[in-house]
Amino acid sequence: MKKKIEELIVNENTAWDFILRWLENSSNSYRLLEPNRDGAKECLISLQISNKSTMGSIILETGGILIENGWLRILGSGNVDICGDILSWNGFSGTNIKTVIKGALIIAHDVIGGFFAINAGAFEGEIKKVYYLAPDTLEWEPMDMGYTEFIEWVLEGDISLFYESFRWKGWEKDTLNLKGNEAFSFYPFLWTKQGEDITKVNRKNIPIEEIWDFQQEALRQFW
Repeated sequence: MKKKIEELIVNENTAWDFILRWLENSSNSYRLLEPNRDGAKECLISLQISNKSTMGSIILETGGILIENGWLRILGSGNVDICGDILSWNGFSGTNIKTVIKGALIIAHDVIGGFFAINAGAFEGEIKKVYYLAPDTLEWEPMDMGYTEFIEWVLEGDISLFYESFRWKGWEKDTLNLKGNEAFSFYPFLWTKQGEDITKVNRKNIPIEEIWDFQQEALRQFW
């Protein structure tokens, strides 16, 4: 039996308390987006999670979190400055994407066409761990961390090292010029031999849903 929203939103002992401590100590720049209150309630009911959990608190308190000029986008309850919410990216409602991954929950995306998801059986490996769809391999790679650890990492971890081979001179300004629903499309594709050096490929801004759908179609055809 589904829990009602009154059972999912509590006023004490929420995860937001320790998320605020991470934010205060964050070594990576961030911006909290204004939450969609009605959307947040819908998310909590659909996912059946409370704000005692890290994910539930982020959904309730934010429309999403933008890390390092919006290079990395953590999904929340939705906001004009981020593409979609945690429901729309996972086929619950309002989605514009053609392909939904069964047995996984997309939780974040980045401006180079990378996607983060929690494994619920879709990938080989540990359940409830975060996986990254790397744009240079189109493979879901294990991050060896759960959702809470992932949020702590994006705020306090070495993001620059993780993305070292994906950045070019002036990436900060280019990222700021993206709209909330856009990401960079590269040609030659990053997963090809010709696209191995990101500083030597062409870039253009396109809706990130288009990048996701194109990647999924490429996986069906060539992998």
